[in-house]
Amino acid sequence: MTDHARRSPDVDALLRLLNACPVGMVSFRDDGTVEHVNPQATALLGGSARPSGPPPPSGPTPPSTIENVVDSLAPWWPELAKIVATETGSGTVVADQRILLGDGPDARWVSCDVVRVADQQWVLALTDASSRIADEVAIRHRERRLRTVFDSIDEGFCLCEMIVDDAGSPIDYRFLEVNPLFSEMTGLADPVGHTALELVPDLEAVWIETYGRVALGGQTVRLEQGSEAMGRWFDVFAVPVEPHGHFAVVFKEETQRRQHEAAIRDAAAQATFRLRLTDALRTLDDPVEIETEAARALGEHLAAARVHYAEIEPTGTYGLVRSEYRTDGLSSVVGRHRLDDYGTKVVARLITALEQAANAETQANHVVEAMVEILSDYATLEAPGDGSPVLALAHRDPDAVELLRTLRQHRVDPEAAHSVARAAGGENQLLSPITPGLTREWAQSEHVAELLDRLGPRSHMAVPVSLGRGRSGALMVGITDPERDVYTPDDLSFLRETADRIGVVLAATALRRQEHHVAIRLQRALLPDDVVWHPNVVIEARYAAATADLEVGGDWYDTFQWDDGRIGLVVGDVVGHNLESAATMGRLRSAAAALAPQSAGSPAAMLDTLDDFARGRHGTDFATAACLVIDPGTGQLTYSSAGHPPAIVMSPEGRCLQLDQALSPPLCARESGAARPEASVLLEPGSFVVMYTDGLVERRRQPVHVGISEFEAAVGEIGHGRIDAVADRLLERMQRIAFEDDVVIACFRYTPVTARYRCRLRAEGEQLFALRRELRTWLCGRGIDDPTINDTLLAVSEAATNALEHAYRHRDTGDIVIDVNDHDHHLTIHVRDHGRWRFTPAAEPIGGRGLNIIEAVAHRYERRSTPDGTVVTMIIPTPLRHPATDPANAMRVLGRR
Repeated sequence: MTDHARRSPDVDALLRLLNACPVGMVSFRDDGTVEHVNPQATALLGGSARPSGPPPPSGPTPPSTIENVVDSLAPWWPELAKIVATETGSGTVVADQRILLGDGPDARWVSCDVVRVADQQWVLALTDASSRIADEVAIRHRERRLRTVFDSIDEGFCLCEMIVDDAGSPIDYRFLEVNPLFSEMTGLADPVGHTALELVPDLEAVWIETYGRVALGGQTVRLEQGSEAMGRWFDVFAVPVEPHGHFAVVFKEETQRRQHEAAIRDAAAQATFRLRLTDALRTLDDPVEIETEAARALGEHLAAARVHYAEIEPTGTYGLVRSEYRTDGLSSVVGRHRLDDYGTKVVARLITALEQAANAETQANHVVEAMVEILSDYATLEAPGDGSPVLALAHRDPDAVELLRTLRQHRVDPEAAHSVARAAGGENQLLSPITPGLTREWAQSEHVAELLDRLGPRSHMAVPVSLGRGRSGALMVGITDPERDVYTPDDLSFLRETADRIGVVLAATALRRQEHHVAIRLQRALLPDDVVWHPNVVIEARYAAATADLEVGGDWYDTFQWDDGRIGLVVGDVVGHNLESAATMGRLRSAAAALAPQSAGSPAAMLDTLDDFARGRHGTDFATAACLVIDPGTGQLTYSSAGHPPAIVMSPEGRCLQLDQALSPPLCARESGAARPEASVLLEPGSFVVMYTDGLVERRRQPVHVGISEFEAAVGEIGHGRIDAVADRLLERMQRIAFEDDVVIACFRYTPVTARYRCRLRAEGEQLFALRRELRTWLCGRGIDDPTINDTLLAVSEAATNALEHAYRHRDTGDIVIDVNDHDHHLTIHVRDHGRWRFTPAAEPIGGRGLNIIEAVAHRYERRSTPDGTVVTMIIPTPLRHPATDPANAMRVLGRR
């Protein structure tokens, strides 16, 4: 009887079902013996099989008909034998194993699972997983691409989840993911996993409310919003993402732009006020009417409580107020007043001192000292909202100053009567006389009561005072001398008016300093980041703002290089001292950079192109400029000046010459069609050239030629040595008297090569010893001092070692070329290799200790990739010296080729 005849109908039905199953099925026993293989399994296992990863060991290839599953799949699935030998119950599914079948385009992945279906009976299920694995690979590829985009965008990004209370209202949000720019733009370090309120406890509620509408309400929001708690402004785009309650934010920090815009708006408001005032006064000819209108306009613009003019009589004893502007509730001061009443002279002197004070601390000290001089025995100026609320204090008795300081450290409850916080909030306080009951009310403890008893206040006043930029403080004065009269309401009125005048000055000074800071940042941002570099022409430039708070102007400089190698240096000065001057300077400098190629290396042509731009729509009414063009190969210097102070050339022997032979009118002042002149000089090797703006040499009550002569003498005295130090010393020398204008210094030294050392060595570490020995000998022959020699050898060794480690790590052969050029004032060193640098993702080129060493000894450092390798360039300054007789050039080849 055949096997088919012996099978029962149930078995036949099961086999028919198995054969019809779309999944490959193999039935086998514990010993691996195959009982049945359906056609799908035969088709899947018909080719070679191999798992992912390393190639399998040699072994049998599964045939189209499998006899023993365990033996056949052992090379690709060795764990199968252990799985089958494990005691496990029926129906247990063992995790999937993936096997790669075939090679080339016909290869496919098969997913294998085994299930115990009965005692000693197993079923192997086979599924074609090629499509699924291809999808997984594609998803991972897309994720990597998205991650690359995510990390490289120039905006901040974060993914967050909203945190809600029991009622479902938003109360905070947690950062789940951020890109690298997030921390830079927000100032928040390691935000992932933390909530917004954990990172910024005082964060404004508007952020949580806004993001709540996005995450919970599904809104898309675009807004510009500032955070006082973070001290920043942001341009924000927020969208909801899945799952519900999550949202993504893309943003840019806009703090600097907002500050610039606010400063420009304030400057425009001031200009508008001056124009309105001029228009209002133009038709008036009566002095009283002019005073009245000017006081009204100024009072409304400054929101001042009172503005008036006082004419001082020839005797200096009385002042006459003929007109005034005052707010409601203030009494009139029109009339004749004795200047000594209430210390008017001292107050006038105080206002002058406040306007000239260098900082806020000095201003506060002036205030309390003036109060003690004219009105009180002690005085304090306090800002209750600050971390250190006592800004300044003074006492007529020097021995009581520390007592007053100790007492003021004990803070009264802000809500208590007569507290400093209430005075700063706008309450005018007059306590006269001070009774024992009031003293007990002030004292929070026996210690404070003892301090008050020792101070002995008899009468006390406190009034609010503006500190500027939205800050409010309190000016407090008191009497302790029993011989002095206690304060009256008239005294309080005087103190209030004096505090108003003080507040106007403090607020205006704070605003000017803020504007000055913004303008300085703007101007520095508009100046070039770097200058053209050439080993024969080393350039340094310096910019210094004027010391006066509002003195920021249009001084600028820039450098260019043409295709033939010539280098241009231009210095200019736009008339004016405000933000508009700085903005015009930026436009003029940008125009110079864009138009430089059209000048063909001619300084007169460069000034002509700037003149054309300055006369245009976005130009200026008046500006000066000078342009020099130097050929670094020959030392030929060509120059032209448009109303600018003459550049100064110092020879190697220290003789100075003013470049004043190519002068022409300033920009926008030249007659149409008139040609600008040019002049040339041939520089000696080692010559020093310096350009500057007029703020460096102009002083009040002194002719400008005197300042130029002083600067020329300074150049001759300190123009030798390392050029960056020379630039700093020249600026320091001329700054002995505070600058009244912005200043630019741009200088260079012409230093052609006087000697050269060249060495080619094999890319082997032992070659460095011979290199250091020969290079030391050559440097000694050039008359270079030992510290500079040691610095040079250290820098060259580090650069060569990095070339060995990075360029030839995976190569057996290669060479490194060392070029050392002596320019008398500095060494230019080139370290070249012909390999290819490779770095791990966490490593930077020439990172860590090597780069730190090079940067510590080199004045300038640069690493540049070329088609056939890498070049590291370093400049190392050298002191003045007299080289010993030695061959001017040296050539060495170390090691066998």
